[in-house]
Amino acid sequence: TISGSKWNSWLGCGKGVSIKTFLIFNIVGVLNTVIAYLAYALMIFFGFNYAFALITDYLVGAFTGLLLHKKYTFRVKERIGRKTIKKSIISNVLIFCINLTLLHVTIDMLNFDPYFSQMAALLIITISSFIFYNFFIFKRVQSDRK
Repeated sequence: TISGSKWNSWLGCGKGVSIKTFLIFNIVGVLNTVIAYLAYALMIFFGFNYAFALITDYLVGAFTGLLLHKKYTFRVKERIGRKTIKKSIISNVLIFCINLTLLHVTIDMLNFDPYFSQMAALLIITISSFIFYNFFIFKRVQSDRK
């Protein structure tokens, strides 16, 4: 097992962000993931390609994730400005590329089921997403907490 301080360092939580924040991020993320995954699953069910379904997933997830994490995880009181929206777009595009690459490998190269492939990719995507939200999108908020 990973000790508390090593866990904090590994997640980048050593600088003003606690395990509690990471846990809240995941609880909020579960709700957001369920909403976004339903959009993905519906697109697959109706016969759309997994890449198009993933775009829909990310559009839904990026919007709801930014709002939910702003309010519940990072407790930002200010309105979301253009800079935060730009950071969110950049982060989500990069995470989308990681996710799409994982799906390409698992679906096209390994012939895995697209439903299972996306669920398996969520572990890597969750950690990547936390790092982007923590150090890039809401970075200023954390430095204000010190």
